[in-house]
Amino acid sequence: MSITNLRNKKPIKKGQLFINIVLFLLMILSLAPLYFLIIKSFKTANQDVLAPFSITLPFEFENYRIAWLVVKDFLLNSLIIALFQTIGVLVVCSTAAFGFARFDFPFKKQIFIALLALMMIPGTLTLIPRFQLVINVFGLKDNFMGVVLPSIAASVPLGVYLITTFFKGIPKELFEAAEIDGCNKFKQYFLIAVPLTTPIIATLGLMTFMSAWNDLLWPRLILQNESLHTISIGLVPFTENYYSTVGSFGVPFAGYVIVSMPLIILFFLTSKQFIKGLTSGAFKL
Repeated sequence: MSITNLRNKKPIKKGQLFINIVLFLLMILSLAPLYFLIIKSFKTANQDVLAPFSITLPFEFENYRIAWLVVKDFLLNSLIIALFQTIGVLVVCSTAAFGFARFDFPFKKQIFIALLALMMIPGTLTLIPRFQLVINVFGLKDNFMGVVLPSIAASVPLGVYLITTFFKGIPKELFEAAEIDGCNKFKQYFLIAVPLTTPIIATLGLMTFMSAWNDLLWPRLILQNESLHTISIGLVPFTENYYSTVGSFGVPFAGYVIVSMPLIILFFLTSKQFIKGLTSGAFKL
């Protein structure tokens, strides 16, 4: 390195160094549970007792075979709920957002503000009323729609807010030119609005899918039939029973790794759009 480059190189400030150290420690704390999850999923009970924090050989792949026999019955249930919930949220929120962005109607501003105000209400406050409504009024006990429909409704305020912001960022001249060419509102929605807001739609879709896949409380209240249980419901008693019997988390942790793979694959497939949606949203919001 030349003397000129050494002179131009700025010294690291103490404040920046402190921030970097804190971020590094936070990263370690975030990755540590994942590390223990993976290494313990390959351990036998004896290996876990003798070396609980280190990698041990040989790997116990039998844990994954046993775990697959447990989780395979719940995977389809979780996939059905997550897909229907994600599609429902994207359709409802994008169409409603298009209406707020492109149409003028009475009390438009007041309705939008009221919709945003719903985000301030904690979900736990409405848990009992939602349960009574779903069970006693609609009779959706042990029905996937009893999980999907209330979850879609709960996601509407934030979803409409995010997509409306992006729809309003599209130049009005595009819609006016399309309307002159004979493009009706439905075509404007499908051919202009949706393609130009793919990043935020992908971001909302990924967030919704992850939330539905990991949700425990609401599906456990509605789906009391064991054959309808999702992954989150099924793994809880299995983990408790297996540990109390064997004294190891190897097989349950292997199950956690298996059920995490769809989310990891989905994130890698949509990561570009997800990051683009978050970063562009930082400027728009």
